[in-house]
Amino acid sequence: MFNLLMNWMRDNKILPQISDTERQALEEDQRQTLAWLDTVANASAVLFWTCDVQGQTDWVNRRWLAFTGRSLAEELGQAWMEGIHPDDRKRYEESFLQALKGPDPYSMEFRLRHVSGDYRWVLDKGIPRHDADGHDIGDNGYGLDLTAIQSD
Repeated sequence: MFNLLMNWMRDNKILPQISDTERQALEEDQRQTLAWLDTVANASAVLFWTCDVQGQTDWVNRRWLAFTGRSLAEELGQAWMEGIHPDDRKRYEESFLQALKGPDPYSMEFRLRHVSGDYRWVLDKGIPRHDADGHDIGDNGYGLDLTAIQSD
C-alpha cells in the first residue's frame, strides 16, 4: 500500500522524483520508526490509549489488554467503559466528554476492572493530539495503576 501511494504521489508530482535506493531507504526508516514506536508503547507499564475527536477509543496498548484481560475489539469505541466501576462511570463519562470539548490536558481517577476481577484505582490523563497540519484528530492518553503503585 505504501508503495502504491508513493508511486501515485510521484506520478502526480506531489513528491520529487527519487531513486529506488532513496525510496528503499525511506521505507526502511519508516519501518524502523514504527518498530521503535511499537516497542515504546508496549514495553511500558502504562496503559496507553488513543481516541478520535468523538471520544471513540481507536487503540490501546498491549499492557492495557493485559490489565483488563480483554481483546482489542472488546475495548474499542466506548466498550472499554464497561470496565469502569458502576459508581464511577457517570462521573467519568461527564468529565471525559467535557474534556474533549477543550484544548487542555485533563486528568481523572476512577476504578477500572482488572483481569483478576477486582477494581483497581487508575489515574487517567489525556491530551489533545493533532495531525501534521495542526488539526485536532482526537486525544492521546495513559492510565497509571494507582492500586499497584500504592501497594509497592
